[in-house]
Amino acid sequence: MAAPLPPVVLSFTSKNITKSSTGIHLWPVEQRNGPISTYQVIVLKIADGVKELPGGYESKLTDSNNASKDNLNFYVAAEITNDPVHEDSWEFTVGDEETYGAYINKGLEVREGYIIYQRAVTNDNGVILGGDASEVAKISVQEDHKPVIKDLPERTIVAAGTLAILSCQVIGDPDLSVTWSKDGNTSIPHAQFENDGRILAIKDVLPRDGGVYECKASNKFGESRTATILIVADVHNIFIASVIALSCIVFVLVVVIGVLIWRLRRTVANNRTTTSGKAFTDDVGQPDSPRDQHVSEPGSYMELHPRPLQEQLPTAPHYQALQGKNEAPEYYNVGFNKENKEKEDTEIYDEIGNARC
Repeated sequence: MAAPLPPVVLSFTSKNITKSSTGIHLWPVEQRNGPISTYQVIVLKIADGVKELPGGYESKLTDSNNASKDNLNFYVAAEITNDPVHEDSWEFTVGDEETYGAYINKGLEVREGYIIYQRAVTNDNGVILGGDASEVAKISVQEDHKPVIKDLPERTIVAAGTLAILSCQVIGDPDLSVTWSKDGNTSIPHAQFENDGRILAIKDVLPRDGGVYECKASNKFGESRTATILIVADVHNIFIASVIALSCIVFVLVVVIGVLIWRLRRTVANNRTTTSGKAFTDDVGQPDSPRDQHVSEPGSYMELHPRPLQEQLPTAPHYQALQGKNEAPEYYNVGFNKENKEKEDTEIYDEIGNARC
């Protein structure tokens, strides 16, 4: 006797739910290789992107408690007897916390995704033969909350004669409804709806199509709303508005650049003034030459005294500077000291008197 065939799934179930249990469809298997004893429902929790049963999973199949202890992400939720024999599809509730055979149908966890498998099992005098498993459902468990809508822009501007598209992006339970209204009226002429009402489109839009458009999404937990003002503008008006906006931008840029240039020039002028003042102070505060330093010091003056008449040559009187070259001097330089002033004056006058005599 061979293992049973895998179930043929005619309609795959895909659900987003907000509770721990939900109904799915199971499928009968043709008893070609022998009588079908039971059907097993296997639950795989999607973890780290793994969306299929691993190889050799048959030897590891166990109930939810032992699977948790063994750190397995799949378990047998139910084992359903084929008595009476199932010939048509039937509904089964995953996660109802009931016991089926030796297995507890554990409730599904919030914010988790699951893939549900079904396989047929034949028990021939104690010999268990399990067939290959088939995917029958995919379930995503979400939190209970009202729909979340992404806000529409405050204003939507379109040109007359073009296609106006308003999109209402909604997140929430799939059993929600999306409706539109214009200025409070749910009847919107010329409007077409796509993607379950999430997209509103108006072809060849006219100025009379302008107004307040509101999107409302609702489910059993509540509702959410968002609105936008549709403005239908003439192409000529749009061009003028664009030119005005561009002119304003250019004007602002020119003003900003002008202010920056003015501040730069002012900074350069201030730096030059500061540098010139510093240079002038340095020039005034320092003497031009060592000679200036010498002349400016008190007590550094020299006095020229005539030589005695006996030593004078019959030439015209001549004075020589301190720094000049000493060529045939007729006068010599004598340092001037206050202390010897009276004595020197007396000697000089005595010499002059002797010369006259």
